[in-house]
Amino acid sequence: METTDTQLITTYDDQLIPPQLLLDEHHPANDEYLKNIKHIERAVVSAQSKLKRTHVHMVKARLHGESVIAIAERYNVTPQTVSAAVNKPNAKKLAALLSHHQLAIEGPTNAQRANMLWRIAKDTEQNQPRTAITAVDTLNKMTLAAYEQKANNQSPTINIQINQQNLPKTALDD
Repeated sequence: METTDTQLITTYDDQLIPPQLLLDEHHPANDEYLKNIKHIERAVVSAQSKLKRTHVHMVKARLHGESVIAIAERYNVTPQTVSAAVNKPNAKKLAALLSHHQLAIEGPTNAQRANMLWRIAKDTEQNQPRTAITAVDTLNKMTLAAYEQKANNQSPTINIQINQQNLPKTALDD
């Protein structure tokens, strides 16, 4: 017997909850970040509703780096059909929203964090030197961690796949 993981989604009637509880600033539902994420998710659902289900899957597969040919083979259509589907205005909007959502969830990059720390250090150097020193210390730790990672060869493995249909083997490859 096969089992699958399911998630129970429950909704509740806001009218049944006392207003002071709904306005609780410490409740996760009232967090500005989570409100923004929910707003993006509603926009994603709206964009998905304007596309066929297979086109939504094609857009998501394309965003995950799958080739048009691989997607076409999976859905038993031509690559031109996949290309046309993912290049429709509503599909492009969905792709943009999904990318925006992913960035919102991932948060700032290391470069953005380092830039923020540098700005804090510059802005507080005269009036709050301890804060500036702490910001520079944290920036130094970030930089040191990056150097240590390179020194330990902990770089990600890069795997390149060549599509033989587009770039077949030649006599030089042997």
